[in-house]
Amino acid sequence: SRPTPPVPFRDENAFVLAGELPDEADQDDASPPPIRQSKLSKNPLLSPPRRLPNPYGWMRDDSRTNTTVLNHLREENEYTRQMTQHLDGLTEELYEEFLAAIEETDYTTPAAYAGYWYYSRFVEGLSYPIYCRAPRKEGDLYHPPINEGWNEKCDNPFDM
Repeated sequence: SRPTPPVPFRDENAFVLAGELPDEADQDDASPPPIRQSKLSKNPLLSPPRRLPNPYGWMRDDSRTNTTVLNHLREENEYTRQMTQHLDGLTEELYEEFLAAIEETDYTTPAAYAGYWYYSRFVEGLSYPIYCRAPRKEGDLYHPPINEGWNEKCDNPFDM
């Protein structure tokens, strides 16, 4: 039998206020944070403010400690795992195909800024870039070639 997806609680009475609001100091601690526009927005604020429905607002948990939210997310993850387990072989095959098609050890083109060359290196097996900088001589207008044999123990990653 197919698993049943978890159904989140909908609080039909929950809302947030959007528009021209009093300062946050006037808000009580139990009320949701007001929605404000970006300071760069050229649109006028809604006046008077409007109530926007927020039936799933209870799921917001910036501290990541609300057990109700965490349990619901675990149930959703388990449901997703069960529904997609027949794709496990395909997932692995696509991942291997993806890795074969990309250059895992690579670097970005260096960019000059404030007396340094800035660039990122990508090393095979690492899931994150290494951010680098190297001194730049005043007046250098080209991007020097990167020394492929460089490692973090050297002072300069460029063939100068």
